[in-house]
Amino acid sequence: MKINTSKTAFQSSLAHKTIHPRLRYIGAALSQSNVFKYLGVTFDKLNWKNHVDKIVSRASKRINVLKRLAGSKWGCAQSTLNLTYQKYILPVITYSCESLVTTQPHTLQVLEHVQNQALRLLTRAVKTPPIDAMILTMDNKPIQELIKEKAVLLHEKLLRIPGDQYWKTYGNKPRKLKTQNGFIQKVTEIKTKLEIKSKPHPLH
Repeated sequence: MKINTSKTAFQSSLAHKTIHPRLRYIGAALSQSNVFKYLGVTFDKLNWKNHVDKIVSRASKRINVLKRLAGSKWGCAQSTLNLTYQKYILPVITYSCESLVTTQPHTLQVLEHVQNQALRLLTRAVKTPPIDAMILTMDNKPIQELIKEKAVLLHEKLLRIPGDQYWKTYGNKPRKLKTQNGFIQKVTEIKTKLEIKSKPHPLH
């Protein structure tokens, strides 16, 4: 495997201080970055704010397409609008969303706002109907619940990787960072709350 050092960066994720180490790879100096993008995911000291903002920007552009399809005079059927939302907009919101399970709820509120915009277009409702009622009507799920569901599914898959013992033996140890739980800690908390007991068997 060859590494392009001009496209390689490192990041410090310390909560209360910034360090500036000098890292080199085969003689080439690596740059330090507070924000960088990898496979469509934006890393920013793991608070995910920049990543969520980029998701909102992309999803909002697609919401505009949904607005045109939901025109008041000739708009598509509700089933067509819902299918458009689920296949064209929701995948943008939930792409690689498993890591967002560690995000503070107030950071995810902007994603919920995007979903609420879509739901009002789907149901052709004004701003007064309860969000839960619109979600139930369109047979969708709240964004935060989707994130938790996908995070638990990912963890279950990781536990079943053939020949890999890392995830099976990873200890849920106390963390120094008290303001935010890690992926394992958060998923364990969700499983405990839902009384999910894993008995993983290897994937074939």
